[in-house]
Amino acid sequence: MLIRNLARAGVALVALNACGPTTADHSASDETPSSCALSSRRFKEDIAYLSPEQLDELTEQVMSLHLATFRYKQGGTARHLGYILEDTPEAAASDVEHQRVDLYAYTSMAVAALQVQARDLRQLEVDVDALTWQVEKLSHRQERPVSKASRKGVGASQAQAALDEVSADSEW
Repeated sequence: MLIRNLARAGVALVALNACGPTTADHSASDETPSSCALSSRRFKEDIAYLSPEQLDELTEQVMSLHLATFRYKQGGTARHLGYILEDTPEAAASDVEHQRVDLYAYTSMAVAALQVQARDLRQLEVDVDALTWQVEKLSHRQERPVSKASRKGVGASQAQAALDEVSADSEW
């Protein structure tokens, strides 16, 4: 719906479909720039996976980006969607030196935000299960309701652990 509304407003949403030419061994050609980043482990070194804290930091960066629509001074009348480099030069995707946004980093930041939100949602489901179980327990009902988290395989032991933590913190 958002994309359709932006298109109706004249915002150009350009999709990059072609990665450009490759060499015989399927590596990117050095002569022609590619719109796709090399992602194979064989092209990388010093690989370090992000910690939960680093994912949280990237999520904060994504959430602080001020998206805008704009027209390029030279390049036609089409409106584009994105963020303005000078507004957030410290963002992981900001390439200030070259006055551009690293689209691979920008996409990876969005993936980090999705991962953090999914993690937080799973925790909220466990918390709701624990609280629901506590209410049932206080109501003297013996059967545990089937919740969304339970259907996803969150077991009674996880709910009980969360319940024990909640109970330890409360002064009932």
